[in-house]
Amino acid sequence: MKSVTPNRLLFLAICSLLFVACGPIDSNEKFIQGKWTAAGDLGEGHSWYLEWTFDNETFELVGYPPLSQSGKYHMVESKDSTLTLELTDQKGDLPTDDRTIVIVIDSTNNSLTIDNQGPFSRSE
Repeated sequence: MKSVTPNRLLFLAICSLLFVACGPIDSNEKFIQGKWTAAGDLGEGHSWYLEWTFDNETFELVGYPPLSQSGKYHMVESKDSTLTLELTDQKGDLPTDDRTIVIVIDSTNNSLTIDNQGPFSRSE
């Protein structure tokens, strides 16, 4: 049997720490990755749209009437079909204070409800 060298032990320890820190992505978090769009008609020729993009712990929100916000997110909780995210390091047209959003996933219809808005449909 081969002995374990200190270098090999160090390598195994680093790999273990990386796996824990970068472990498998939660299934709900994996589901929301990509671009999601909702739109509506306000009547009298006025319409609106919102588009959320979630990409590896970053987010971007754009919309019309003109709106833009971006920053980072981290998962606070994932339970059943509900995902709670904290938005941080924000910049844009909305307040930049850290805030929490709740996303309800409807995998059957491939849609999301984000902070009681939607449904958002996958657009990419």
